[in-house]
Amino acid sequence: MKKRLGIIMLSVLLMINVVACQSAKNELPTDAPIDVQKLFKYKDSYVGDNSAVGNIVALLPGNTYYEGMALYTKQRPYGIEVTYSANSQEQIEAFADYWTREQTEKIMLTNATVFCTLIPNVDEVIITIKRENDIETRTITRSELNSFYGKSVREYAENPEQWEKNIIDGTLSNKEDVHRFFQNTNE
Repeated sequence: MKKRLGIIMLSVLLMINVVACQSAKNELPTDAPIDVQKLFKYKDSYVGDNSAVGNIVALLPGNTYYEGMALYTKQRPYGIEVTYSANSQEQIEAFADYWTREQTEKIMLTNATVFCTLIPNVDEVIITIKRENDIETRTITRSELNSFYGKSVREYAENPEQWEKNIIDGTLSNKEDVHRFFQNTNE
């Protein structure tokens, strides 16, 4: 009797595990909150520091769909280009669900803001989203960000707490502010 009960319990646990794993495959990936302390380890890195830039990308929203990056270091404007795409056939649907217009704008502005805050010599950030039926590329310049925030974003590199409060938890958490940036820079 005990053996039979043990087999039934084991079977139930196995079925729960299979169902949980299956539902996890269908869930939309979510980004963890931005870890300002981890990001600020890379403060004062340079565009040419492939390792530091790659480590920053790994800490940013959208990193699940990271395809690659290019660093433009030969002449000004110095730039960082990051490309996101579905990395497998299984990711295509989740990728399309994740990269909504609102989410795309937030990720583009967040990631460009982070790069321009931490890396003093980056002049522009180019972000490419490769969707199934189109490719969207957006260039965001340091001067556009400085104008939008009303001060040099580099100033926030000296005060991570203020940066987290005003930028991460403030402007970047407000979808109207994020959308306003793209409206103003498209004019």
